[in-house]
Amino acid sequence: MTSSRSTRLTADIRSQSEYLGRLVIEFDDQPNSGHVVSILWTAVAAYSLMVAIVGLLGYFFGDFLVLWITARSRPQPAAADVGRTADSSIDESTSCTLLAVKLTPHRLIPSQALLEQCQQLHGNLVEIARGEYETQFRSAQQLPNCLEFTIFIEHLVTASEGRLQAKMALAQGLLEDHESIAKRVRYMASLSPGKPLISRSTYDEMTRRAIEKEQPHDDPNFRHYDIQPFHSPLASDIELFCLDADHKEQLR
Repeated sequence: MTSSRSTRLTADIRSQSEYLGRLVIEFDDQPNSGHVVSILWTAVAAYSLMVAIVGLLGYFFGDFLVLWITARSRPQPAAADVGRTADSSIDESTSCTLLAVKLTPHRLIPSQALLEQCQQLHGNLVEIARGEYETQFRSAQQLPNCLEFTIFIEHLVTASEGRLQAKMALAQGLLEDHESIAKRVRYMASLSPGKPLISRSTYDEMTRRAIEKEQPHDDPNFRHYDIQPFHSPLASDIELFCLDADHKEQLR
């Protein structure tokens, strides 16, 4: 028997010609649109939430993600670490020291002071993006001058009472590998905990020049440094060190 709202199926139940009863199955023919609409709204809400999360990640961490993908897809270990050891020095005429700096917020950056200090240390300061700088040192004292510039930036951060934040990293390599070194050092800077990060080759060079904290130094171009290994799951294939300068000494 069929009605406008339901379908009913019936069948007699018999056993050995004896009537035992009747089985009735009834189906509701009305479409249950409420559940369908609920599922659709849930799907739309989930999709919108996913788009919002991806958009926020791209807005706040877009540069970091690009650098991370670049570093993973095109690893250049020989660019930042040119195969030198603590027993060999770099050729100053064919090499450079690159420093990547990211300062926030932009309104607190003393751009003129940065430029003047960099020029005094024979460096070339280039703003590659808002608040992001690449500094190249090619003088005979390129490494100590680069380290001196990091100390200057840390003094600016201290003077701002923490309102100005800095992320820094430096590495050395051949001039012909400038582009790959620059990409790698920018990625290193994105991992910085607030102190400069250095590569293994730079650590070896600093050890060779005896500018670690535990070692004596007579050269006024060098300072005392405390160097500790730095570990990050985003740089498991790179050996990094965190550089902490002795700020008790005065700037030159």
